[in-house]
Amino acid sequence: MSMQVDEQMSAASREAMEGLFLFDGGQTDAALARIAAAMRKAHECFLTWKLVPAQAQRMQEGLLEQGALAAKITGAGGGGMIVALWP
Repeated sequence: MSMQVDEQMSAASREAMEGLFLFDGGQTDAALARIAAAMRKAHECFLTWKLVPAQAQRMQEGLLEQGALAAKITGAGGGGMIVALWP
């Protein structure tokens, strides 16, 4: 199971990079869709690894309800933040 989640996170990183390349190429809509999918995939990994505190999960859900394309926790140790992607 852990190897599958690690591969999913690697795939999310690759997908995010592809989205950035699309953005640089002027393909904004495709780029945002790719980056949002990558962020959602990465967030699922963090949930599986049990790295998302309940308060952060509520914040993420609130951002999505407000119209964010995707939101995920980021940072390491003793703190962090929620990053959201907006249209």
